[in-house]
Formats: sequence, structure tokens, C-alpha cells
Amino acid sequence: MRDSLACLILLVNFVPGMYFLLAQIVIGVIAGILCIAGAIPYTKAVITNPDVRPAKSSWIIWFAVDAITFLGMYSAKTLNWQMCGIMCSVTMITTLALIKGKGGWTQLEKVCIFGAEVGIFLWLLPINPVIAILVAAGVNLIGAIPTVISIWEKPQRENKLAWTLGWLSCVCAVIAIPHLTWADMIQPIGFSFNNTCILTLIFLRPLWLKV
Repeated sequence: MRDSLACLILLVNFVPGMYFLLAQIVIGVIAGILCIAGAIPYTKAVITNPDVRPAKSSWIIWFAVDAITFLGMYSAKTLNWQMCGIMCSVTMITTLALIKGKGGWTQLEKVCIFGAEVGIFLWLLPINPVIAILVAAGVNLIGAIPTVISIWEKPQRENKLAWTLGWLSCVCAVIAIPHLTWADMIQPIGFSFNNTCILTLIFLRPLWLKV
């Protein structure tokens, strides 16, 4: 009787946990798919719409930072599906940004590139992978500055659908965080903050210009 009761208690505790883990995996995969899906309309817009011109400096920084984050998370054994999707999409968009992005380099963009280089140098030092991910998150915010300014000047330079899909990917990645550790949380939360700020500006800035 006691053995049966113990088995029942174990089953009651195990089954919900199993379903929760499965849900986390599925949501994590969805995050990766949404990230790649977001790159499709963005790529199409950059190729076909002359108004959509990504900031080269932002995407160069993001490519470098994403590579750092990817390697840092891999070293810390916390690599997730969103990060895999991001590396695929950011590689494609950075290539396009170099070809069809905004021409020239402003003083601010040069400063942002320098800040990113400092972050990359710090990452190359023999430091804890979690510190590397944290440094990458900070540089990621620096990389957003040229894009934020570009959106402020001309919102139509960015694609709403692409950034919306990217934001949804971030939401899924946050929901799918497997463990409440810094190594697991820094990337999805940092990327969510970044995307939320940019997406908010993309939608609200045109309304402000009409006032």
C-alpha cells in the first residue's frame, strides 16, 4: 500500500514537470523559428524597398556580439534555439546591410564600433563565460544606438513585420528560460529589452511625426 502511494505521489509530481519541460522546449524552438521568419520580410524589404536601409554599424556590432553570445552560451552549456536562429538571420541581414545599408559612417557610429571592439577585447580575455555573455549584452545595447537614431530620423527605414516577429521570438525565449541562472537569463532578457525599445519606436515615431 505504501509503495503504491509513493508511486502515485511520484507520478503526480513527475507528470506536470515533464509537460512543463516539454512546453519549454517547444516554445524555445518556436522562438528560433520566429527569429528566422523575421529575417525573411526584412531581407525582402531591404532588397525591394529603397526606403528600408539598415544601419550598417548596428548590424556589424550585432553580428560580432551575437557571435560572442553564441560562443559564451555554448561554453556555459546554455545555448538556446533563439540564439541559433539569431546567428542564422543576423548573418544574412548583416551581409545585406553592408551592400544596401545607409552609406557612410557618422561619428556616433564610429564611437559605437569602438565600444563594441572594447567589449570584444574583454570577451577575448580568459574570463567566466557568464561575464562574457554580460559584456556582450552591454555591447548589444551600444549596437542598437545607430538603429534607434535611424528610426527616429526616418521610421520607414525599418520593417515592422520583421521586428514584430523578432519581438515575439524574444517573448518565447524568455518564457522558455530553462533555469533561473544568469547564464540562462541574460541573453533572452537583454534581447527582449532591446527589441521592445526598437519596436515601440518603430510604431510610435510615425504617430509623433504626424502631431
